[in-house]
Amino acid sequence: MKRLLRYLLIVPLLIFAATTASAYDLEVDGIYYNYYHSPEGGTMTGLEVTNSGDTANIKYTGDVVIPETVTYQQYNEYKVVSINRDAFENCSELSTVTIPASVTNIDIHAFDGSSLKKIIVDENNPAYSSDGDGVLYNKDQTKLLRFPLKFDAYFAQYFVSSSVTEIGNYAFSGSNLRLITLSNSVKKIGFQAFVNSDLWHIEISSSVTDIDGEAFIECPGLWGIEVDDANPVYKSIDGVLFNKDATELLRFPCDISIRFPYGETGEYDIPSSVKAIAQAAFYGSNVKKINIPISVTEISLYNSYQRLF
Repeated sequence: MKRLLRYLLIVPLLIFAATTASAYDLEVDGIYYNYYHSPEGGTMTGLEVTNSGDTANIKYTGDVVIPETVTYQQYNEYKVVSINRDAFENCSELSTVTIPASVTNIDIHAFDGSSLKKIIVDENNPAYSSDGDGVLYNKDQTKLLRFPLKFDAYFAQYFVSSSVTEIGNYAFSGSNLRLITLSNSVKKIGFQAFVNSDLWHIEISSSVTDIDGEAFIECPGLWGIEVDDANPVYKSIDGVLFNKDATELLRFPCDISIRFPYGETGEYDIPSSVKAIAQAAFYGSNVKKINIPISVTEISLYNSYQRLF
């Protein structure tokens, strides 16, 4: 019986130790790595940056400079080619991350929940680039990939560069950005581009013709979406996003408390031109009452719970 009890106590400890040990493959100068294998052929092509596996106690802090190559145990030299999904997640004392020319794969969720202020990319990197504000782009800066979560600017206001044609999926998710103006070059806003951000207000230019239906969900402070009158696909009425002829309500701001005419009562009258309410249109909103006109014949409910709010 004692032997069985000892076995039952030891096995969980061995499993835990094995799990902890396999969290990363090697550590050099305070940076943790896994061996990175090509998705195409499975061949090991270098290293990817990861976390310690003990993120409750060991996290990246301050200014992290990722090297282009790593020498391990004096003899083995590896190129750093990737940053994985969990690498800098929830690192609450992280300031900047400098990315070398060798890194050509970055998981867009790598910085989620962190205090990152700037991403700095080596100018010789063939896949990525950054600007003076520490924003991550593709090489030619036509796609904005990741905005710093703790953007260091007055009033957290940002004007998107004229080179950008696409706001990527999750690009501003979780960021402290409050005000944003899109340049006339931007054509697309990706999936959950602003989810869980501090966004208050956005100005959408005439060039934008593709906005993902979940681009603005779970933005608790969002009180206004304004669209340029010359936009051929979208329009806004009192800060609410519609298609051009206002027959479909696409997105209602989450926080209507400071908007008129419906801010004081929390009640919203859908315009009589509206025939359809899009999926997730009111999701996360603090609206108290919606008056739906007889013209509405289609309401798309959100997710598996079939929710309108």
